[in-house]
Amino acid sequence: MILSKAVPLPSVEIAQASFPSPFSATLEYSAPARGPWTIMHLGLLVPETHIIFVCAQCCLRGVVMSAAELGALDRFSTITIEDCNLLEGDTEEVLIQGVDDILKKIPYKPKAVLLYTSCVHEFIGTDLTFTFDRLREQHPDIDFTDCYMTPILRKRLSPDARNRRQIYTLLKAQSRKDEGISIYGDINPLGQYSDVAQLIYQSKRPLRSITATQTYEEYQALAKSSIALALNPVTTATLKWAQESLGQQSVMLSNGFSLTENRLMLENFSQLLGVKCDLSVVESYFQKSLKKAKEIIQDTSIAIDYTATTRPLSLARFLIENGFNVQALYLDQFMGTEKNDYEWLKKYHPTLRIYPTVHPGMTFARPSVASKTLAIGQKASYFTNTDYFVNLIEGGGMDGISGTARLLELMTEAYLEKKDSKKLIQIKALGCTRRGRL
Repeated sequence: MILSKAVPLPSVEIAQASFPSPFSATLEYSAPARGPWTIMHLGLLVPETHIIFVCAQCCLRGVVMSAAELGALDRFSTITIEDCNLLEGDTEEVLIQGVDDILKKIPYKPKAVLLYTSCVHEFIGTDLTFTFDRLREQHPDIDFTDCYMTPILRKRLSPDARNRRQIYTLLKAQSRKDEGISIYGDINPLGQYSDVAQLIYQSKRPLRSITATQTYEEYQALAKSSIALALNPVTTATLKWAQESLGQQSVMLSNGFSLTENRLMLENFSQLLGVKCDLSVVESYFQKSLKKAKEIIQDTSIAIDYTATTRPLSLARFLIENGFNVQALYLDQFMGTEKNDYEWLKKYHPTLRIYPTVHPGMTFARPSVASKTLAIGQKASYFTNTDYFVNLIEGGGMDGISGTARLLELMTEAYLEKKDSKKLIQIKALGCTRRGRL
């Protein structure tokens, strides 16, 4: 992997990288790797609902195009805030009248409305409490929740974490709960390569996930579970909300890549479920996948980005400990859950290079390809200009030892089979389909 010598790229060796922010805030660049989900795609996870974005016309372009690409424009409407509304101070009335007009014109009656307000409402102090109270009075048979398209508010809860929480706030607390487990914050259904899901199936407890819901009633059933479970660190605020608002027991699992860490996670989780934890089969699968990957990939340069996994430092550490040649990480922030992995990499692999993904200097990042690079994630594929990459978003519904083994298989396949990266990374929200057709 040879990076451009003409323009020095913004980067830092991990030994000199500050935790949790290795780079200063600047103007931002968006690489054309569109696989990560946006707030519009998250809203589509709630079935039988209508989504309304309220903001300036220029900001609406992106969400409108995202909805159009998925064929979801029938579940999506917009209200435009204009200059005159700011001068006259009538943004509350515009919002209330706009929603009322939309609900009269769409050809179906949604069970709920996800209403996304924007930065302009924060700037001018729109009274959103009054607005939502009025909407609920006028439409008592429709549920409303407040969602946000406010990238200016990054020093509070991040926009992504906030919206992952808000799509669950339509849930109504249940007076009686069962032994079920509800997964929060997921965008990929947990399946064959999820050891967590397999343990839940073994326990015979109901497993509920927003990704599996097809009706608003099924969505409401998430509140019936006694346990709220998450594997994505961004979902911490969601778990806190579920504990406080729904009375569910909050459980956050690590979802790292260390064999020791996964054993401990799965053993502790099995105790919570009251089931036996026999890892012999999955560990055998893991050892076979690791052996084959090492034999084929050998010392090929590897690049990882944060969109492929919620634990990029853990993945880098795991691969380095097992003899792989990890050369670069593409991320903008370190997650607090990865402090131990950061310290290990800093001590034992101090020259590991960290590259930001949003720095304007990254517009010059695509090199002439002089040697084969294996990328894990779309952004890593783009920045290293390689067609040998694992096309994965947020772990792909995999976890535990089986998930690590499957990732090693995907790495082997990616090394052997060239992909059309330019075509694949242009697809927005990998794995998202339009949901809740009415």
